[in-house]
Amino acid sequence: MQQLFNWLRDSDEHLLIKSCVFHYEFEFIHPFRDGNGRIGRLWQTVILTAYNPLFSILPIESIIRDYQEEYYKAIESSTSVGECTVFIEFMMARILEAIEKVGNEVGSKVGNKLPNITDNQQIIINSMKINPKVSATKLSKIVGISKRKIEENIAKLKKMGLIERVGGTRGYWEVMV
Repeated sequence: MQQLFNWLRDSDEHLLIKSCVFHYEFEFIHPFRDGNGRIGRLWQTVILTAYNPLFSILPIESIIRDYQEEYYKAIESSTSVGECTVFIEFMMARILEAIEKVGNEVGSKVGNKLPNITDNQQIIINSMKINPKVSATKLSKIVGISKRKIEENIAKLKKMGLIERVGGTRGYWEVMV
């Protein structure tokens, strides 16, 4: 595992490719008795999020679940040929599908803009539609503004009746538009 983390740190490969290679190699090493798939997919999301914070809200895990049989075949095929190209191609197709699934909402960062709100507020709304449990800290990374500014924007959106908090700190955001 240490060699894999060293490679992740030192490799000049693009982070999209590194995320797939890391995921595959983690699965190949299989360091735990259970949960290796979930941890491998989590690490891939962490690496992708380092590339672009918008990856933190893409439903890659859900899409992989929809292609579970193909996912295991890609791992098996890569293992049998001794290289992870098949797995990289599979994962890149799933990443593209995740991006397309959320469409313009994430692709343009703004999507179909509502009248009378700022671009940052639109991104906040779109992020809440995709992940109703998104935190102010995560929104800060996605939007690229301070957590305090996120909280100010959330207060304005609530006052405008565009979003509503359901439950307390462990609750979720309901988007009214």
